[in-house]
Amino acid sequence: ALIMFKAIFRLALSFFALTIISCQKEISVELGSSILPTTVAILKMKIDGSQWIANKAAGASLIAGFININGISADGKSLSITLNDTIPGSYVLDQLSFNAAGLIDSFDLGGLAYASDEGKDTTEAGGIVIVNTINKVNKTISDTSHFKAFRALECKQKKLTKGYFKN
Repeated sequence: ALIMFKAIFRLALSFFALTIISCQKEISVELGSSILPTTVAILKMKIDGSQWIANKAAGASLIAGFININGISADGKSLSITLNDTIPGSYVLDQLSFNAAGLIDSFDLGGLAYASDEGKDTTEAGGIVIVNTINKVNKTISDTSHFKAFRALECKQKKLTKGYFKN
């Protein structure tokens, strides 16, 4: 089941990356409604110590028992976090969990993803996402996170710290 989930996650991440790369206009994602959100989503973190902000698009969704948080920046980076529940709490990202995060830099090795579930153990990849609030009435989620993402192809790691998502 874990291998199947990882395959599905990688497929979804690849689809997300292709969607981002092929779209020319900004996209907006919200929590399960066709009504435009009244708040602006904020997704930011430090990637290897440098501040990154999803300044092109950011959003979250609760779909089929999962939380998904996504962001895109004007500099060609995109982040996707998928968590295996729809309630506030701490979610471990590692090689054995059903939770995962992926970072894509479209200018780095053709846009191949760094993932929180790659590598041999948590020294290479993994971390935590803490979902602080989910407000289904106002359609908002907030979280904090820190994790390492790894790309096995070249044994390269990215450290994502001080992650923050709101609205």
